[in-house]
Amino acid sequence: MYNAIDQQVGELCGRQLVHYRKHLDDNYYVSVTTGYACVDIRRRFFKPRGSREYEPMKHGLALRLDE
Repeated sequence: MYNAIDQQVGELCGRQLVHYRKHLDDNYYVSVTTGYACVDIRRRFFKPRGSREYEPMKHGLALRLDE
């Protein structure tokens, strides 16, 4: 699993489009997405009404790519 996250970070650094989300354990999720230069770790996501995508809740941890 961590190799997949590293691969997505590498693609992000290489200026490729990335949209990666993975459930880790105990309601923890990790995401790597184009437009945000970080690895985002959140406890929960929610789905706004009328939306197809899940959005992260406020509480979480964002690690810059150099961290």
